[in-house]
Amino acid sequence: MPFSMMEIGFTVVLLVLVTYAVKRAVDARSQDVRLLPGPSSSSWLFGNLPEMFLPHNYGDNEYRWASEYGGVYLLRGVFGQPRLMVSDPVALNHLLKNDNAYYEPMFLALTTALYGRRNPMALRDNAHRKLRTALSIGFTPAVVKEYLETFKSVASQIAQSLASEKQGAVVDLTPLIATATLTAIAEIAVGRSIDQLDPRLNKSLFDVLSLASRFGYPQFLIEGLTSHLPASFLNWMFGNAPLRMFALTRKTKSLCTELGNQVVSEMTTDEGDVQGTHLFAKILAGNSSKSLSTDLLVDQTSILMIGGQDTTSNTMAFALIELARHPALQASLRAELLDAGADTANGFDSLPLLNAVIKETLRFYPAEPISEKVALVDLTVPLSKPVTLKDGRVVNELFVRKGQYIGCEFGAYQRTTFRWGPKPEEFNPYRWIEDQVGPEGETMASSPYSSLLSFANGPHVCLGSPALQLALRVSRQLRVPRFSNLTSKFSLLSVLEMQVILAELISKFVFEIPKDPALQVRSLFTNTMVSCNDKGERGAWLHVERVKQYTLSLAVGQAIYELSIKLYNLCKGFFRNPTPTHTLTTMPFSVLGSCATAFLVVTATYLIKRALDSRSHDVNLLRGPSPASWLFGSLPEMFLPHNYGDHEYRWANEYGGVYRLQGVLGQTRLMVSDPVALNHLLKNDDAYYAPMFLALVTALYGRRNPMSLKDDPHRRLRAGLSVGFTPAVIKEYLDTFKAVASQITESLLERKPGAVVDLIPDLSVGTLSAIGQVAVGRSMEELDPGLNEALFGVLSLASRFGYPQFLIEELASHLPASFLNWLFSKAPLRMFAVTRRTKALCSELGEQIVTESTASDNTVEGNHLFAKILAGNSSKSLPTDLLVDQTSILLIAGQDTTTNTMAFALIELARNPAVQASLRAELLNAGAEIEDGFDSLPLLNAVIKETLRLYPAEPVSEKMALVDLTIPLGKPTTLKDGRVVTELFVRKGQYIGCEFGAYHRSTDR
Repeated sequence: MPFSMMEIGFTVVLLVLVTYAVKRAVDARSQDVRLLPGPSSSSWLFGNLPEMFLPHNYGDNEYRWASEYGGVYLLRGVFGQPRLMVSDPVALNHLLKNDNAYYEPMFLALTTALYGRRNPMALRDNAHRKLRTALSIGFTPAVVKEYLETFKSVASQIAQSLASEKQGAVVDLTPLIATATLTAIAEIAVGRSIDQLDPRLNKSLFDVLSLASRFGYPQFLIEGLTSHLPASFLNWMFGNAPLRMFALTRKTKSLCTELGNQVVSEMTTDEGDVQGTHLFAKILAGNSSKSLSTDLLVDQTSILMIGGQDTTSNTMAFALIELARHPALQASLRAELLDAGADTANGFDSLPLLNAVIKETLRFYPAEPISEKVALVDLTVPLSKPVTLKDGRVVNELFVRKGQYIGCEFGAYQRTTFRWGPKPEEFNPYRWIEDQVGPEGETMASSPYSSLLSFANGPHVCLGSPALQLALRVSRQLRVPRFSNLTSKFSLLSVLEMQVILAELISKFVFEIPKDPALQVRSLFTNTMVSCNDKGERGAWLHVERVKQYTLSLAVGQAIYELSIKLYNLCKGFFRNPTPTHTLTTMPFSVLGSCATAFLVVTATYLIKRALDSRSHDVNLLRGPSPASWLFGSLPEMFLPHNYGDHEYRWANEYGGVYRLQGVLGQTRLMVSDPVALNHLLKNDDAYYAPMFLALVTALYGRRNPMSLKDDPHRRLRAGLSVGFTPAVIKEYLDTFKAVASQITESLLERKPGAVVDLIPDLSVGTLSAIGQVAVGRSMEELDPGLNEALFGVLSLASRFGYPQFLIEELASHLPASFLNWLFSKAPLRMFAVTRRTKALCSELGEQIVTESTASDNTVEGNHLFAKILAGNSSKSLPTDLLVDQTSILLIAGQDTTTNTMAFALIELARNPAVQASLRAELLNAGAEIEDGFDSLPLLNAVIKETLRLYPAEPVSEKMALVDLTIPLGKPTTLKDGRVVTELFVRKGQYIGCEFGAYHRSTDR
């Protein structure tokens, strides 16, 4: 509702002339104030006001200046008018309790015109106390609780409006919340729905509130002028001036009074009894002393209809914006609300995160970041810290002359480290839940809403604030000034409204930021507004999506299904992060075997190393880290870091997608995380497994396993086995995995609550049990105990990687494959013996299963993997002896990697309690929908994917070039000789480390 051009022009010219004339006649008041430090004036006309009240982002300069100049500083207004800005806690406490520091003239004239001369903000002393006492009957906790259903109904209306929007639409939430707030106020205050109110009144109420959004340069001049005009003249302007703003104020007050008379008339019977459950009825019914006449109650209609509406709406808008900016926090709040369920039927005080979000929003975005006052008499304002004036004096109190403008900076106070703990400039609701320490050892968790100055105005606080203090059990006075007799102007009624509406919206919708908004102060009388979208339109513009189950198509294998089931059970309730050491059970080498191996490998490697020619010339010219050891090179740093991937990811980031690493006795290794190079190597059979690994695989899985075979034999075997790994077949094993997951859960429930538990043994046993039932139809108890021991023994080999293994691997790179195969089949060392025994026991089990699965008529019986592969082998391309050879790989492959991936997932969930809570909420929310699988749970599958990305089962896959190779690169690389190459020449025999872990953490990907 814009001003006309004539009105704006007339106002500006008049104000400039009058203000300048008055300014020259004003004596030099407030000498102490003028000597305070402060920012230089950016404009001779407007001073610092545009920087303070029209910043690009909410509070940009306000908080910076308070931090730079301290709790009291000088700010310049129109024509250099000095303004005292105060965020010092002792000074604020003194000013807010002192009626001689009162509302600035324009604000007082507006509230008088809008709310009448007998409203709680205008009355003082005994008249104020009597009116307040009479009205407070309608704001007790018991009365406020009766309005819970009204708020729930209004919240449901907002949810229905949002649900009607297109999924993912960008919606301005401000009109919805503002309308809902007015609806709730109308029903609670006067027992009328918004549709039952006079349409003219509805329009006037919204128009009056919209005044707050039109704060700018004309308003600076108006405020500058009114500070020198008598109150009688300002009251005359609001009562008679033809300007649109004044006319709107008069019209709104008149319509509110008319409504108040109607309501009082309707609820009073001929016998003088009061009917109705709304606020008016409760106040009149409780007015036994007749201290509140009906005409005085009617005068309060406008303040009851308007007061707090805009501030509550804006606070909820700010809360939703911050929740959209912090999706993990939003998910945790949603989880809390969904977990609470029916527990919220009687209120929301038992939900810590919801109340913490509201408190933090009130702290971070106070409804009145700056409350402007004027000294009615000369004042002496005490300070909590000494301040040095420009004349060199150090003062502990400040002399303030009558007429001095004072800005009480609630926003700056609420971002002080002293009061609010570490990082007060960050939106962090957990400061109210965790034991973050404030002054004198007080914790945020114990702080009530009254510790916030979101709208505090001394004796003239919002109705319902004493009730709020009572409800929050404020029982102690603090030694540090805490505004002990002051409370937030957000009453219990406003808090309840925010609790209900936020709970409804967060439970049903996901909010996201379309573009990070510039949150701007837009205020005529320092009420905040929100400015969010990229067109400069004010409002809370957010992406809105309904909370539902998303369909996510995944190519799910056996390990993923197993991981899904176990995470489902294990995330139901017990994980905290005690930061234990997570290790695999180890089976140590014999001392003799270790010493013999070390001596043999060091000697043989050194002799062979001296005889080797200089291979891989390009690789030798790559950049890379300097070796930390002449014997082991950089291998200990790469494979034995203090934390997972410490050096691997740092080196890949520092040296690029291809770099050189030195191994034992300076052996050159090519490390690759370049995506183009990786793709080339992984599709090329000429870059094959490292010799020692290939020998181990052959000994453990046989010569005819999918990892050892190549070309056509590999493809035929793979096709024969794939019959048992289709999505339909895997889904049949869902109940098996659920049963195993249940066993793990029961094992954990037997532990003492809160105990620190190593999950690896439980997960390993569960994984082996599941694989046994799925692959061969036998539970772990039905397997040969010797086989169980052998399987765990083989898996423990992976945990014994260290300096002896570095030497063994280096020697093996120079030995013929036939010799390595002989070692695994004949050598008496324990490692080789365990491998041979495991293979023999697995083959024995495979033969038993094939025999049992094949009936006399050659039909196949059984529901396990062996039976399905045999039954699907219609072309007889997979003979039974070849299937028997796969027993070991089917029982072993993936077991250790799946176990470790689940362990890493649980550790990360314990490290990130908000994600854990959100996942638990998703699982509980899904309920019976997961009976047929978990594909529809986006967060569960995202956690699994992220774990596989962050902790790949094989972070570095070691290969060897079987022939000379030319490897293409995704990005050019500069060699030490100055050449810039886009491909790399690699000689036969070159060790290559395919760094899947580093690739998974690359910014490019």
